[in-house]
Amino acid sequence: MPNPTTINDLECFVMSCGEPTVDECLARIEKQTYLPKRTTVIEGKTPLHESINALHEAMSLPIVVKVDADMMCKPRCFERLYTALRGSSKNYYASAGILIDPFLGRIGAIHMMQSKLVKSVQIPNIIGCDRWLRSHMLKLGYELLELKATCAEHWCDWSAKAVFARHVRVGQKDAYYSGKHYLTWISSLRDKWITTNNPACYLAFIGYCYGLLTQDSNEKHPDFINKEWGQIEDLMELGVIPKVKDKHLLVLKNGGNR
Repeated sequence: MPNPTTINDLECFVMSCGEPTVDECLARIEKQTYLPKRTTVIEGKTPLHESINALHEAMSLPIVVKVDADMMCKPRCFERLYTALRGSSKNYYASAGILIDPFLGRIGAIHMMQSKLVKSVQIPNIIGCDRWLRSHMLKLGYELLELKATCAEHWCDWSAKAVFARHVRVGQKDAYYSGKHYLTWISSLRDKWITTNNPACYLAFIGYCYGLLTQDSNEKHPDFINKEWGQIEDLMELGVIPKVKDKHLLVLKNGGNR
């Protein structure tokens, strides 16, 4: 790997809410081929829109990369994003690289932004803050430059509850934004469940469908799903739906679901 280069107009913000992966996240940033001039941790800001607004307020250098504490950046992540954003002549407010999760597959992106374009933007309390920002910036005449390269991996200690809750939110987000790919999600989760007979896939499937039927536009506290999850656990105990064990989650982590 080539010697790292410090980029004087680039700063990094790590968004953390006590994740156990934050130290490894910071270590990965220190191994970038393009090093930021400085790295700042924004700790404990919730819900999500408040943390992003805090990030916008704190921006001071021309180029800013936002890294969640559970994102593990590949060594050339910042280099790819920076080179693409700086090298384009179009009106891009940000560049984005693919974020991969071992369980969910492609779940989003890691963003590098031009601070002069986004610093004054205030994100409302809305589900899918990145989607909202993209739509808002497009109205102002600025687009998102999407790279096809996988730039980071999502590390999360998945539990059965987390699988269910995450898919509920994905379903709610797709319902709110009228996403056209919901049939792909449904068929993918259904097929994975049928072919593997893995109850974790079934749990993801019913979570996603529940999310589609309970559209919600607001951000949520991480414990928003407690009531629903209690009912799911009751159904597991009654044998109405199959119990999910750690080994079922491990299979999905190793194989993905999309």
